[in-house]
Amino acid sequence: TGKKTGDYSAIVTVAKDFDTGIYYVLDAYGEKISDLKFANKIIEKYLIYKPRKIIFESQVFQELYKNTIMREASKQGIHLPIKPIKSTIQKEVRIQKLSPLIENGLIKFKENQKLLIDQLVEFPKGSHDDLPDALEMAISGFEKSSGEVKIVDSTPWSSQKLEIQY
Repeated sequence: TGKKTGDYSAIVTVAKDFDTGIYYVLDAYGEKISDLKFANKIIEKYLIYKPRKIIFESQVFQELYKNTIMREASKQGIHLPIKPIKSTIQKEVRIQKLSPLIENGLIKFKENQKLLIDQLVEFPKGSHDDLPDALEMAISGFEKSSGEVKIVDSTPWSSQKLEIQY
């Protein structure tokens, strides 16, 4: 939620190869930081990955981040493609939907994404599920996507056509 105690502020950047159906977790960020620092982290990630969509849970976005993020982006002359989404499914159920995708190798992680991987392994008994929640929202966002972009990145997936969002 962006508070110093409690939940992590989470940003998970995902790309999808529409030819194979594989999701690539390009970046998984989680930290207990202030709303202002989180807003600037969102802008930083946007400038790196240039996603077509930045997905936020609509109630959380409206209540906590909208003004801060929009103000900071405006200061830098940046328009963020924010798409608030409202989920009617419980968070735990949504995260559990990731399990078959992971087990079947349809979500690819990098070794350095320790916090995300730890939270996935510990789910649902772990003390935090903020990064798995962000991962699920990013992946669900592709269900209503169309088109693709080619990313130029130093990752092993740079030659593939991927659509990126977080």
